[in-house]
Amino acid sequence: MIFYFTSTGNSLYVARQLDPAPYSIVQALKQNELTFSDEVIGIVSPVYAGELPHIVRDFLQKAKLSADYIFMVLTYGNDVTVAPVWSRDFAARCGVRVDYVHTVRMADNYLPAFDMREQAAKDNRLEQQLAALKTAVKSRTRQAPKSTLRGKILYRTVQRMFTLHPEQIDGSALTVTDRCTGCGICTKVCPRGLFTVESGQVIRTQTPCEFCLACIQNCPEKAITLATGERNAAARYRNPNVTLQDIITVNDSLTKENGGIVMETITLNNGVKMPMVGIGTFLLTPDEAETSVLAALETGCRLIDTANAYVNEKAVGRAMQKSGVPRGEIFLETKLWPSFYEQADAVDKTLDRLGTDYIDLLLIHQPAGNYIAGYKLMEKAYKEGKVKAIGLSNMDEMQVQEILGMCEIKPSVLQTEVHPYAQNTALKSFLAKEGIVIQAWYPLGHGDKALIEEPVFAKLAEKYGKSNAQIILRWHVQSGNIVIPGSKNPAHIRDNFDLFDFNLTDDEMAQIAALNREKHYYTSTPELLKQYATMVPPVDEQK
Repeated sequence: MIFYFTSTGNSLYVARQLDPAPYSIVQALKQNELTFSDEVIGIVSPVYAGELPHIVRDFLQKAKLSADYIFMVLTYGNDVTVAPVWSRDFAARCGVRVDYVHTVRMADNYLPAFDMREQAAKDNRLEQQLAALKTAVKSRTRQAPKSTLRGKILYRTVQRMFTLHPEQIDGSALTVTDRCTGCGICTKVCPRGLFTVESGQVIRTQTPCEFCLACIQNCPEKAITLATGERNAAARYRNPNVTLQDIITVNDSLTKENGGIVMETITLNNGVKMPMVGIGTFLLTPDEAETSVLAALETGCRLIDTANAYVNEKAVGRAMQKSGVPRGEIFLETKLWPSFYEQADAVDKTLDRLGTDYIDLLLIHQPAGNYIAGYKLMEKAYKEGKVKAIGLSNMDEMQVQEILGMCEIKPSVLQTEVHPYAQNTALKSFLAKEGIVIQAWYPLGHGDKALIEEPVFAKLAEKYGKSNAQIILRWHVQSGNIVIPGSKNPAHIRDNFDLFDFNLTDDEMAQIAALNREKHYYTSTPELLKQYATMVPPVDEQK
């Protein structure tokens, strides 16, 4: 069992040489599960000014570690000073017996004193060092560390300097410059949650700084600097074997609302607020829909999309009830199917299947059959308070204009196919003039590999520490498109909502806009609409 703390990836890289799946100290502290027992336990940590980082000290003070053999690995850059002795003694004061301390010299990321280009180019003979480390751990070396006179003098000198100039290590010199784009990477790599993003701007909180420099080293725009100066402000460092996503995964300490996400909303033309991202249930069986909706609600999702024709409304209702999330926090959306447009009780039956007394957004699913009657039925339900907002789905501009020409209550939303290959710019422009918001189904292009693997998405994914799919979904949100990606995979569901801690720049948005080729994966035809009008979904037979 190997634990580690990292800001630029060095300690993580070393930890992975000992265990392919080591434990992040930051995540262990977040989860507050701090009792660990194994035959061998190792702790890999950087050295800051001859001592352990405060976050590693917190872990040692709070954790209960039980093992036959406990060792520490200290990664350092310029000089290890008294760190091995200091670290062993500190652990002992915490009730942790350390049998062996090994040091590994790597790049030193202390920006005021070192040029990161020079540090990255240094030949530290790392492979030989790692081989020696593995041999020592395998043989369970037990050896008390020692300090040299030179190390003691250097340690005292460094400590005295930081006492006289605390700004060199307390984080007060961290400065966010006007190069900041509000991407939010700093909020994800900082283990202390020192930054937040508000209205596209990074704001520094009053949280004490670890001075690990993860925020500076990992900022894609080099927008965070030290007011006290750096040896080379143009150079940054991250271990070449560790990705930005790795750093984000292990250090993200944001405290978020709704089970882990911060959600953006949009205000519809009747004043109702709607989440920008939700979960879709198209093609999900009742069991799959129930499981996926439960997972989404646990993640923090609050927008759920279903439909009469999906034949899983009962399952969606069960998931809502089982989740424990108050009904008032959930935005529930469903769609009337053409064969029910002329049934006076169609809305009431939909409410019964969903197990709720109101629907947040009700749509006409297809412009088939007597959809004018269907729209009037929705208007009646709106007036009666059974529906909070009404809208349309799968309609073109001419069909929307037809509804606008007869309606008493204006549609708030049009749900239709939108993705980077089919951006529907003309339709969006028309809808914007009418105050109608567009909602995208197939937001990822129906899983088209060519779309998802476009080079621009891979490039931005690397920059922001996200997946290609997350970059596409973020593009939708910044474009004003409400999205409802569907998934049965809990990990993918979580990822689909992890979109609100970064912003694409105007240039990046333009690069994605340039992909538009109006390539659609679904085409409405008169023949299809005729079939829809006569098709009757088995809504009463669903599980």
